[in-house]
Amino acid sequence: MNNVASFARAVLIALLGAVTIATYMMSSEAARDRLVTSFDQSTDRGLATLESRLAQHERALFVTRMFLDSSDDVTDADWSSFAGSLELAGQLPSITALAYVEESGDGLSITRLAMESGSDGFAEALIGSPEFRQAAEASAEENAVRLTPPIDGAIAMVLARAPADSATDPGWIMARVDLDALFASIGEHPYYALNIVDRASGRPLIEADGLPVSEPLVTRSMTVPVSGRDWRMHWVSTDAFEADHRDNSAWIVLAACLCVCGLIGTLLVVVARHEMAIRKTVELRTRELTAREDLNRSIIDNEISAMLIIDDDEVVIGGNDAAAQLFGFERDELDGIPLRRLIPSLASTERLSASMVEGRSRSGDTLFLDLQINYWRTSGDVPRATVLIRDVSEQTRTSRKLTENELRSNRALHEGEIGVFDINLTTGRSIASDSWFALMDVHPDEVKVNPQAFFHARIHPEDRHIVETADKDCIESRTERSISEYRIRASDGSWRWMRSVASVVERDANGKALRLLGVQSDITSLREAQSALRQSEERFRIFLSHAPVGMAVFNRDGYFVGLNEAMVKLTGYSETELLSMRFRDLMEDCEVASILDAIAKQQLSRTQGYQGEHRILGKSGEARWGLVNISWTFDVDRTSDVYIVQIQDISERHEIERLKSQFVATVSHELRTPLTSVKGALDLITGSMSDKLPKSSLRLLDIATINTNRLINLVNDILDLEKISAGRIDFHFEPESANLLVESAVSQTRTFAIQHDVHLNWRAQPDDYEVLADAGRLNQVLVNLISNACKFSKPGGKVELSFAPSGDMIKFIVRDEGVGIPAAKSHLIFRPFQQIDGSDTRERGGSGLGLNICRELLERMGGSIDFASKEGQGTTFWFCVPKAPPQAAGLPESLQISEGSLEELAPVRLSLSEPNSDEPAEGSQRMRILHVDADDRFTRMVSQWFDGGADVTAAHSLDVALEEIRNASFDVVLIDHNMVESTPSPIVEELGSRQPAAKIVPLNCQGGDLFCTGPSPYTDGTEDISRSLDRMRTQLRSVS
Repeated sequence: MNNVASFARAVLIALLGAVTIATYMMSSEAARDRLVTSFDQSTDRGLATLESRLAQHERALFVTRMFLDSSDDVTDADWSSFAGSLELAGQLPSITALAYVEESGDGLSITRLAMESGSDGFAEALIGSPEFRQAAEASAEENAVRLTPPIDGAIAMVLARAPADSATDPGWIMARVDLDALFASIGEHPYYALNIVDRASGRPLIEADGLPVSEPLVTRSMTVPVSGRDWRMHWVSTDAFEADHRDNSAWIVLAACLCVCGLIGTLLVVVARHEMAIRKTVELRTRELTAREDLNRSIIDNEISAMLIIDDDEVVIGGNDAAAQLFGFERDELDGIPLRRLIPSLASTERLSASMVEGRSRSGDTLFLDLQINYWRTSGDVPRATVLIRDVSEQTRTSRKLTENELRSNRALHEGEIGVFDINLTTGRSIASDSWFALMDVHPDEVKVNPQAFFHARIHPEDRHIVETADKDCIESRTERSISEYRIRASDGSWRWMRSVASVVERDANGKALRLLGVQSDITSLREAQSALRQSEERFRIFLSHAPVGMAVFNRDGYFVGLNEAMVKLTGYSETELLSMRFRDLMEDCEVASILDAIAKQQLSRTQGYQGEHRILGKSGEARWGLVNISWTFDVDRTSDVYIVQIQDISERHEIERLKSQFVATVSHELRTPLTSVKGALDLITGSMSDKLPKSSLRLLDIATINTNRLINLVNDILDLEKISAGRIDFHFEPESANLLVESAVSQTRTFAIQHDVHLNWRAQPDDYEVLADAGRLNQVLVNLISNACKFSKPGGKVELSFAPSGDMIKFIVRDEGVGIPAAKSHLIFRPFQQIDGSDTRERGGSGLGLNICRELLERMGGSIDFASKEGQGTTFWFCVPKAPPQAAGLPESLQISEGSLEELAPVRLSLSEPNSDEPAEGSQRMRILHVDADDRFTRMVSQWFDGGADVTAAHSLDVALEEIRNASFDVVLIDHNMVESTPSPIVEELGSRQPAAKIVPLNCQGGDLFCTGPSPYTDGTEDISRSLDRMRTQLRSVS
């Protein structure tokens, strides 16, 4: 019995040993499987995240292609706006550049680019690489996204805009993907190290750091196809993974089995004596082993992920390293922390599982967790719970970003009023974006079954075949895209025009189309604008053909592209001849040059329209005057400006004006000669006989003198205006001191101001400036403005004069405190023969020509004039003339106004200064004077006036004067400036050759010197001719 018992015990012990070994081996294998499974789950999550990111990048490229296909004319502004709506930096941070690449003569080139910081220069360098060319060609051939091998830490995702067999020009959408951003949180993982190599090129995409020193516990390798390339991925477990996932369960099972064997042996030994004790001990040990096995099983089941053990009060009493790392604590710091502090959103622990529960890390970061709770009891029957926690934060955030991106894309399409539809050609059903439903004027909930059927019910019957034909041609590969325009009935019954662009995006192995993806937009406004444009063009053509004045349209090269019958009649050319001619062929070159200069200036100043009077050359050679109006506008079809010209025949008006000017000039010249005689006679009488005449006679003589002066001034103003209009006025530009110009004008008008009881407020300014102008003409302007200010000032008033720089001009200012100018008359003030009111001419005198002459003179000197006035408070006139350039000696000869110039007389001008005495110098001889004037009475008066102080010879024509010069010698030649104006050269030449020492003095009826650039050497503008001749006589005596 003992042998049997011993044998039985031996067999039992052997069986227990075999069971122990088998249990140990099974536990070891199970632990190894769990370790590999845990490692595969960790790597699968990283791989899923990578695939999700790549899919998101591909969708961005397809959305970009749909955006480009939605319009035939995408501008740079549209591209920038669309790229901004994608929010690459926030939503797709690994995409650092988005570009559109096209084929050009020099290869591939970037035509549109949206770039984030840090990617400068990459795109231009990339598109020149052969790898990019290969990827681009593959994308076009396969109509799919293709990748380049890694280049400088990045790859390029390329999507062809159209298949390779498409008729359209090739183009590609390229996105630069930064590898560090792409593999963020994937390549750097605490449990594994990852190497990724592009198989075709052998270039690494990511290289692992921190490989374990010893042989890794777990490895994993696989080849993943990514958009036409194969990536070889190799994972290696790290020391941290091995430390966190070390499994001692097999050893624990072995120890437990050995303990059981020992207990059984002990029980067998003492079974006889301590059966009851052994039974109780066995039961106790069995319960302890069961509790320990439950605890070990819970640890084994949960230690792969984060795990917490809580008591009945939901307070943490233990946790593994993964849980401590997840919540940001040290492992021993977890004990005693309430579970709701770590997971505040947990409603109750009674649930065995919970998904998408929000947790909170130690730093305050939000965690998204999946929970599983296992309840158990200790050997002492104390309730416990093991909380298994899986961190799904990365997956949740990625999912939310995808949702946000989808919403953002839909919003961009809605704001751009672009609807997107996707038709399943197999089932005939379709899905559409919210923006598509908005375009169709229907809520998505109202179309619950099939948007495609709703679309066909709303399309205009006459347009249905257009859409069907376009779709059929695209589906059967006859065209690359289906493009159609059609009418859709809106909810209110009206018809709206739509435009669709669609293409097949999926075919089966036999080439059968499976999916049709497209965009739809509302073009009603465009259609209406096109219709309005056609009607406007038709109205313009009718107006052009029936207009009573000559009208034509010419392009930027000057060639006529349209004209009317009136233009044919005006020029004498046929319509066919004019359409082969240019606008400049109808004018002389100088006329065309002036028009082009004026148009160029107006285009720079953003003004529209030119008007001027020009001579039009007809086919017969006859020149006719025309009022030319030219306006211009941008022609979208020609992508350049076109010019519209109107020419009104004003030849008759010009002839009338010429006759009028000729009549005025003739009358003025005829009036001046008798007026000169009258003026001279009056001055002789009042000068030599004033003490012999009664006061009543002197009063009559004063009235005659005043009215004679008014007539002379009127005649002179009319002649000046006629000269300006005819372009026969001379300008001699020299740098002139502004102080001296004002001082001279003030000295000439001081007596006039005293007569009107007006004070001239002027003081030379410390900062003097030089102006480039004709001093005589500028003096004429200043004297006129000061005289006007004095005439219209109140007695006791003052007139202020000043000047100041204004840019490259000098601004002269004349301010008075007079009656002011009514606002209703301000627009007339610079017109000829205009006064403030009809009484001004009678009360204050004047012809109404002064301001008009001032403006004409200033404009011809490159200046301008304007004024400001308040009625009853005074008026301020100002004018501007150019500053003199530094060290300027005058204008170039090409810029001087020299029509009928008398400059050849300048070398022989008489320069006289104030005499020191009225008596002739001792030993002086009688001076011989030749007086050339057509008025015999005036020559006699002048001869009488010298009263034997000089020998005066009169010549009543130029021929007589030339004969006198040839027969006798003269010291001075006095000549009527009207005779000098006409033909000065013969006298100048004759004197220059025969009597070079003789001096020429041109005279007018006021005794002025035509060639003086300042005031007359004989008069300040207020003296009468008698005093002027007295001073001349005294100076001539001094010269002799």
